[in-house]
Amino acid sequence: WNKLSVSLQWSNLYSAYSISPKLRSIGITDGYVKLDNDQITLLAEVEHNRWNMEKLLLGFRKPTAEEEELIYGSKEMGDIFKKKRFVHPDIRPYDELKESSKAYDRCITAGIPLVVNNNT
Repeated sequence: WNKLSVSLQWSNLYSAYSISPKLRSIGITDGYVKLDNDQITLLAEVEHNRWNMEKLLLGFRKPTAEEEELIYGSKEMGDIFKKKRFVHPDIRPYDELKESSKAYDRCITAGIPLVVNNNT
């Protein structure tokens, strides 16, 4: 935790603080939480939308087509664009994400029951 940047610490906190509203949005208000695949995908999309808004409010933008080629062509360039130019290739609708980014969002969302059920 201490090795994360302050912005990433806050991002993680915002994501955690949004768990309850996300669950309420699909009708889960209390009790034991178990998510099926459709709910995980839906909540992953909701989380991605939350993350998009967070990044846009921090001044990030989506890349141009030319920038996207550079970002995906080199991890080093991707890091430069994200950290110095405030350009992130995942700022886009969930349906337009690369499968690896969707899988990341689904993985984070699939962990919600572990967090909620261990804190009740």
